[in-house]
Amino acid sequence: MQYLIFLEDLPGSETARAERLQEHLRFVQTHLDRILVAGPRLASGGEMIGSTYIIEADSLEEAQGFLQQDPYWHANIWREPQISGFSGVAGRWVGGVNW
Repeated sequence: MQYLIFLEDLPGSETARAERLQEHLRFVQTHLDRILVAGPRLASGGEMIGSTYIIEADSLEEAQGFLQQDPYWHANIWREPQISGFSGVAGRWVGGVNW
């Protein structure tokens, strides 16, 4: 099943984010087999304000466990995550429409 993980940075987390960036990128690269898409959320001015993952996992608990392995999780830069099931059924990234 696919899960959408929506993350919002805590105020003042910029330093912790920068310090853990390389570890976070290694984590992402190591888990590309289950990540469908990942990237920073950006404000209108281009500054990072959070992160988003869409991953494959067998359960909500597995998706939570995935997130808890991320170095950014350990750096405590995010508010409480929003994790929900997701079904990518239309768009260029899913090859058109899938219904």
